[in-house]
Formats: sequence, structure tokens, C-alpha cells
Amino acid sequence: MPIENAHRRYLAELPNNWSISEVRSLGSIVGGSTPSRAVSRFWNGNIPWVTPGEMTALGGAKFLNDTKERITRAGYESCGTRLLPPGSLLITTRATLGLVALSGSEVSTNQGFKSLVFCRDNYPDFYFHLFHRLKPEMERLGSGTTFLEISAGDFGRITVPVPPPSEQRAIAAVLDTIDAAIQKTEQIIAKLQQVKQGLLHELLTRGIDDNGELRDPERHPEQFQDSPLGRIPKGWEVKPFGKCFWLQRGFDITVAEQRTGNVPVVSSSGISSYHDKPMVEGPGVVTGRKGKLGAVYYVSVPFWPHDTSLWVKDFFGNDREFACLFIGSFRLERFDAATSVPTLNRNTVHPLLIALPRLAEQRLIVEKQQALDIRIAAENGEHSKLSALKSSLCDDLLTGRVRTTSLPEFAA
Repeated sequence: MPIENAHRRYLAELPNNWSISEVRSLGSIVGGSTPSRAVSRFWNGNIPWVTPGEMTALGGAKFLNDTKERITRAGYESCGTRLLPPGSLLITTRATLGLVALSGSEVSTNQGFKSLVFCRDNYPDFYFHLFHRLKPEMERLGSGTTFLEISAGDFGRITVPVPPPSEQRAIAAVLDTIDAAIQKTEQIIAKLQQVKQGLLHELLTRGIDDNGELRDPERHPEQFQDSPLGRIPKGWEVKPFGKCFWLQRGFDITVAEQRTGNVPVVSSSGISSYHDKPMVEGPGVVTGRKGKLGAVYYVSVPFWPHDTSLWVKDFFGNDREFACLFIGSFRLERFDAATSVPTLNRNTVHPLLIALPRLAEQRLIVEKQQALDIRIAAENGEHSKLSALKSSLCDDLLTGRVRTTSLPEFAA
């Protein structure tokens, strides 16, 4: 269905007691401008000034509370920008169309915006959610050869639903609640990822004692020993990397041979294609040799290591999942040969000394990390459910198919 017909059909199917209005009737449409960059006294002042790039960096967050750049009063008066009050809806209408946020404080913008300062009867929080739905219509109206831009006239003539004020507030309350739950889950995931990275460093330098706890070099120095690498846990051995994990260059594969079967071909950037027969029995560990360096992949099934990769041919009795954790933390990209294409020479890595725990402790370290992986996976699952619920609620509430009278806890 053409986009313009989709928007008209959307408007035609709204509830009877919802009005339809052009955007310019919702309030004042305010453009922006940029002071001359050549005049230093126009910059580094105290007037917040925002660009579309900062909107992208918000990642969909509702409020813009601060800006990277500020202009002076002289810069403000030198151009056509305007100071917008808190609660204004900032909308990008140039290059990237349809990014929206509410201003958390007074702010000015560059020319990439058409912002809305609402009349009293229109609720900014409702239109923050609605304008996400209007992005396809804005893109349809955009024009330009270098980048898309929507004119002030076309923007002002976009027709939008205007539910009764009480229903605007109720719809916004529902969607704000689900957004808050999504944001909380994202924060938990980010925190768990930080904990995972920090814990891995501790596990690979302090290890786990007989009680299943991280060794403490301050409280129990007797649990550590001197080594060529400094103080390491007792029982750990120092050996050359190549005596613990022998890296082997991957195999050539032609374009014609790719995507002919079910066997994953693992390149420096991960699974890049499929073959009809394996070159290596799984499980295995693969890292980048050429192109993308540093990423490490654990492959649980038989696979074909691509020529752009290095695979662990011999683990010398070490745990394979532990090998993936250790090699990933070793930052192999540090040893780039500094050619035109990033390249890792295994002969540079093999002689390097590393310290490894015994096999039983390797398994304990893997289990500690896997426990965090399970928690992260659970939070990611919750995030997916909430995102699906948000999509469904937006579709139902912003079309009026589900009325907020059926959601009394959110009714205004």
C-alpha cells in the first residue's frame, strides 16, 4: 500500500470523537539556525543549541536535557534561531527525518528542526509518541537531492489526530510506563555487561579459591606466587601462548563454494557463509587474522575456518570455553602488523608468556561467566517482550482501536 494511502486510511479509521487537525494548528512551528562558525564570539556561551546528531545520540530517549554546544547572546541574535520553552517537541526535518524529543529546558536548534510549541489544550507527551508513527509520512513529503528535507509548509500541513485532552494524557501515561520499564531493563543489561567484563578481568588475574571465591591478594598473599609476569595465583603456570593455544591459519574457500550447505564458514567477522563439508570438528575457537581483529568466536559444531581467521588447532588439554574467554580478553588486535589491512601474525603471538590456571579452575571460571550470561539472556528476553508490548500498545492506542477507558489505572 502506498505510504500516502496508509496515512489517509489511518486518519479515516480514527474514533469518531477524535478530531483531525494540521500540525500548524497544534501550536507554533519554530525553525532554527546556525551562527557563523567563523565568529568565535558567537560560541561557548550559555544558550543551549542542539543539532540532529544529538537527537540520534539520545537513542529514542524522551527528554533532551542538555546540549553539547552553547551559543552566546550575540550568536543567538545573529541568526534566525529561537529559544524554545521546556516541553517543546523537537523534530528533525532535514537529512534524518522524524527524530523527536521533548526539551527538558530552554533550548535553541539549528536549521535541521521544525519544533512545536503547543497550545494549551494539546499535550506534548502524547505527540512525542505520535510523531514516531508519523515518520513514514514525513519521509514521503521530504525532498532534496543531497539529503531529504521537509519544508515548513509541508510540515505544517501534515494532518494528525487530536484526541480529547484527557485521552491524550491517558495514552501518554500508558506509553510512558512501558518506556520506563524498557529503560530500566536496558540499564540492568548495561550494568550486567559491565559486571561481566570487570569480573572476567578479576577471574583471569586472581582466579577462584577452594571456597569458590575470588582470591584476595591483600588478605591472603600466601595464595599468590612470584612469576615472570608478576604476582599470580599459586598453582597457575606460566607458558608461551603457543604452548597453551596453537593458532592455525584458516583455509581458502572460493565464492562458488560458499552457501552450498549447512556448515558455517567462520571468518574474521563471524559466520560469513556456509559450506557443504567441515574442515574442523567442533567445538572450536576462532579469531580474526585479517580485517577485523580481536573478536573471538566459540563454534559448538563442525565448521570451516576461513582464510581471514585463525583457529585453535591444539588446546593442549585446556578447556575450550575457557580458551574463548581468555583469548577474547587477550586483545589480539594489539599485535596488528600495521599493514594496509589489519593483519595478525600468529608467530608474533605464540612466544608471548601467559599464566593459566589448572583445568578444574578453568571450568569454575567458565561457570561464573556463564551464570552472568544466563542473567543477561533473561533480561534481554524481558526487553524483547517489553518492546513487543510497546509496539502493540502504540498501534492500538494511537489508532484508538483500544481506548484508555479499558485501562482505568492509566485514565486521567
